[in-house]
Amino acid sequence: MEEEENRQFAKFDRGDEFLEILTSLLPLDLWTQPTGEEDNDESEKFTKLHWILAEYQEQSYLMDPYLERMILPTINTFRAFASDLSHVTHEPSFSTRVSRLSLLIYGYLKTRGYKTIVRFFPHQVEDLSIALACVNMSGSQMQHPSLWHLRYVILLWLSLICMIPFDLDRFDEDHASESTASKVENVGKLHLPRAGLEGDAAALLLARLYARKDTCALFPNFLVWATASLASDADIFLAIGLLHVVGEICKCGSRQQLASNREAMNRVIGEIQHNDTLTANTFVRKWLAKLRGRLSLLYLPPRPLHTRVKGLQLEPTPLSRTHFKLKGRILTGDFSAGSAQIVASSDDRVEIPLEVEEDIEEIFRLLEDRDTVVRWSAAKGLARISEHLPRGFVDQVFDTVLSLFSIHTLELDGELDIPANAESTWHGACLACAEFARRGLISNTRLPDLMNWMSRALYFDVRKGAHSVGSSVRDAAAYVLWALARAQDPQSMQPFVSDLAHRLAALSVYDREIHIRRAASAAFQENVGRQRMFPHGIDVLRKTDFYAVSVRRTAFLSAAPQVAEHEEYRSAFIDHLINISIRHWDPAMRSISAQSLRALCELDLRTLGPSVASRLVPLLRSNETNDVHGALLSLSELASAYGNRSEPLDGERLQIFWSLGHLPQGVLRKYGNELILAALCQVIANSLSLQALQLPHSENLWKPPIDQSLKHRETVVQEAAAEAMAALSKLTLCDQHVKIAVQDFPKGQPSQQQSLARSLGVLSYSSFPHGVGLATRCLLDALDAQSVNFSRNVEARRNAYNSLSNILVSSSSEVLLELSADRVREIYRSFIDGLKDYTIDERGDVGSWIRIASLRGLGTTSQRLMSDSGLRPLEDWLPPSLYHEAFSGILKQGSERLDNVRQEAGQQVVALLRMAPTEGLSSVDWIPAGHDLMCQLFLEEEASWVQATMIYSKMVRLIDVEPYRKPILHGIVLSIGSRVESTNRPAAESLGAFASSAPLSNQNASKLSLPDLINEIVELAQRNYSNNNLFIPALRSLEIIISGNAGQRLAETNRGIDSYRKVLNIGCKNADKFKNVPRILASLKLTVSMLRIRPLKQDVIKFIHVFLNHRFPTIRTTAAEILFMALQTDDLVPAENEAEDILLETVWSSSSPDAYLDATDAIIHALET
Repeated sequence: MEEEENRQFAKFDRGDEFLEILTSLLPLDLWTQPTGEEDNDESEKFTKLHWILAEYQEQSYLMDPYLERMILPTINTFRAFASDLSHVTHEPSFSTRVSRLSLLIYGYLKTRGYKTIVRFFPHQVEDLSIALACVNMSGSQMQHPSLWHLRYVILLWLSLICMIPFDLDRFDEDHASESTASKVENVGKLHLPRAGLEGDAAALLLARLYARKDTCALFPNFLVWATASLASDADIFLAIGLLHVVGEICKCGSRQQLASNREAMNRVIGEIQHNDTLTANTFVRKWLAKLRGRLSLLYLPPRPLHTRVKGLQLEPTPLSRTHFKLKGRILTGDFSAGSAQIVASSDDRVEIPLEVEEDIEEIFRLLEDRDTVVRWSAAKGLARISEHLPRGFVDQVFDTVLSLFSIHTLELDGELDIPANAESTWHGACLACAEFARRGLISNTRLPDLMNWMSRALYFDVRKGAHSVGSSVRDAAAYVLWALARAQDPQSMQPFVSDLAHRLAALSVYDREIHIRRAASAAFQENVGRQRMFPHGIDVLRKTDFYAVSVRRTAFLSAAPQVAEHEEYRSAFIDHLINISIRHWDPAMRSISAQSLRALCELDLRTLGPSVASRLVPLLRSNETNDVHGALLSLSELASAYGNRSEPLDGERLQIFWSLGHLPQGVLRKYGNELILAALCQVIANSLSLQALQLPHSENLWKPPIDQSLKHRETVVQEAAAEAMAALSKLTLCDQHVKIAVQDFPKGQPSQQQSLARSLGVLSYSSFPHGVGLATRCLLDALDAQSVNFSRNVEARRNAYNSLSNILVSSSSEVLLELSADRVREIYRSFIDGLKDYTIDERGDVGSWIRIASLRGLGTTSQRLMSDSGLRPLEDWLPPSLYHEAFSGILKQGSERLDNVRQEAGQQVVALLRMAPTEGLSSVDWIPAGHDLMCQLFLEEEASWVQATMIYSKMVRLIDVEPYRKPILHGIVLSIGSRVESTNRPAAESLGAFASSAPLSNQNASKLSLPDLINEIVELAQRNYSNNNLFIPALRSLEIIISGNAGQRLAETNRGIDSYRKVLNIGCKNADKFKNVPRILASLKLTVSMLRIRPLKQDVIKFIHVFLNHRFPTIRTTAAEILFMALQTDDLVPAENEAEDILLETVWSSSSPDAYLDATDAIIHALET
């Protein structure tokens, strides 16, 4: 899932497809409303275009080579429509094509950004009047709320046209009531209070209008209007729009214009700041933070451009390490004192106005805001102001930023105690540090303190309820280190290189969040490229690039061990895993961290293994459950690594087993101890050995946890306990466990029965005589519904089937001989019976678990018995009749409705078909009927058993194979009754196609005739007359056959008519007495479909009368609807229009019989004539 969500592209692969679809849509007439069929086709194409754009949303830059070909034709089509629209004198009516076209342009804007797309918009002089005329169409569909994207596009277009280098008064018409500039301003003011993108586009339009030299005089009046509007009506959207306008003016307006209107802008801001309702809005606070940073610059002298440090740039010459690119020129030389010394200090005597200090104080408050966008805006504003301050003031501001880290921080025993509410403060401080670093404002004397806090911020992860907070802090810390690499010189970063390389490399492979791993990888890459001091930087970067760290499992288990091949990073990775990752709050993180720790230790297991184990053992005594669980998982992985070596390290394994004595017994009795119990059982399973069992009192280390786990209700604990029992059974006799399990199983709780059934199947009966006869007898009784020991728990029965399969497959021939052929046949028979389990509870078809286990048991057991030459004669162990019955059951499951059941059945069918002849087995009695056909369908041709469209077209061909006809038809009929369309439709279509090609007679013995096919389904319905789950799908299957081409062909033969009479009898018998509505409706649809059969018409009409007069109103109404559709489709009555009118005008749902009895008689009379 994670791989699918984070899929990356290398180019715009679907560009040609996009252009092809676009070319077919643009020539359409935008003034014409499409027909129903055209509308569906166009809607589908536009939806496909939007899906393609959405697919490349995060990598929209890949579309750049195609942008001109995508956008220009679209914009030109839109402009042509707008031009025509501007000349319309009456109120126009827009077609859906106009809406879709504007929505497509909005899709471009959303995907690639308006700044990129708007460059392709037309901006000729005549476009101004066109855009104004379109947007000013008040009272028309233009103002409909659903066309917001159309207005957004036109407003953006108008904002671009406003930048034309001609005075707007040239466009004023003679004797006009208002000027062109006033019209544009009124348009902007009209849309400014609107929520969403319309307001944003209107703000941009007004800002560009007021920034023009010929219209800048309108800006003071706008500010007066804004102040008055806020004083009279504190509308939240108007406030956001006004702030947006002022913010855009600060970006594109002249300094002189801003200075002259500074006080008026401050009054607007003051009106908003004093309103608590407005300041509670995130976007209001974001714009306030932006304006604080931008307006403060008006109180400061502009810094000369050559002093604005832009950071290190990569140069192709050896002098690149001493080149600092400054805006406007390149300065070279020895800057060993750091980038801060490049900046001239000619303004050290500049007076800092009180207003600037107040703004900085307010920005520091916003830097701790609860919303990320506000903190980021505040950080950029603070750095922007500091860039214009003297060096001494910059250092003071930066010191204040660093002090934010210690506000909520308390240091205890050398470790920081950080509350969850510190996230906002730390994140804001990190963003501010990053913006300072980007601008080269951090002096070398502050680097040690900054690096100290960043080393802590990289690991900020505080548990809060069921989740943690801090990912934003870690991301911002990586951003700081990325910015430092670009701005600081290598000499100033030299003292921190080693620690920084270790931390970034560890974070890039071991963080929980994908965006943090990517951010750390990017910071590492920037340091390698700019600083060139990280050890093995290029090689490490190759192993931890953007794609390598995108998938957590790949990062932990592939990238990390590859990087750890360099010893410089190995100890840092191990420290990170032991101190952070295996103690993480997320159990999944602890599990994969333990696996990664094993992978690192395997680089030098004999040396690293014992040292790591010695550091893990103290964690077993921790009071933190997470620490104990992580340590146990890690010890389990180490023990497994010791045992899997070609020369096992038995001494080290024994040491791990003995270390379990450090685990306090109280930990096992804690509430919610399932994770620890499961991990402890895994350690026991991987570390248990003969030497361990011979240790004094060793039983106290392994027996209590296993006994407790076997009784636990959690599945994960039961599975771990079974794993431990499997390991134990290979080393010592476990007959007592089997006896106790057999004794406790009948009276045990459902969870205990699940655990015992699982544990009986994992024992190594080939190693010791644990009592395989007792175990299999217990499991068979649990599956026998006639037995007093029958288990009603589905999970317990599933585990019993799995255990029986494991016993037969994993045990040696000697064990099976001891078990006897009779017991093996009994087990095999139980697998066949398991295929009939369709238990349903509130969780759904839970019987499918048992059917899957039975399928697996039949397949693996058949292969085992046929391939073991020690089990002969085979007839005693697996009689041919029993095998063919099992094969029929497997094929039936392969044609049923559940994808996972079909998938398992398909795997077993393919495995049995591929099974090669075995020595001593020359008889063909076990070769299934239709073997060659099945090999062709499932081996030679591609067969995906999950894809219903593929598998049902193959399965229906096996209906011609007589031994498998009934089970396959049974399965297909069940699939037709599925509620999932992706299953029932392919099954219905495949059965209909098979019926259409079926012969009408039995002349070809290898083909099933159409009458026999119908008779087979009728017999299936008769056998399940009281089972609606099968009877209703059977009626539906018959309806499909009769309604298709096969139905009319069959009506031409006497045998076919006889078959139809059987169908009518089974489908409509006692229809007036049933209470199940779906069953009655199935009978109704089948009956109406048989109206086409002339010889049966009178018999069918009798049942039509029953349905139209049924006591259930819903049946009467549905009968009328279905009959009406049949009359329109087929020529059934002479007076067709009269009958249709009766069906439509009658109130069939009326509770009074008088309302529909006469209508029923009239309809019946019409049908009879």
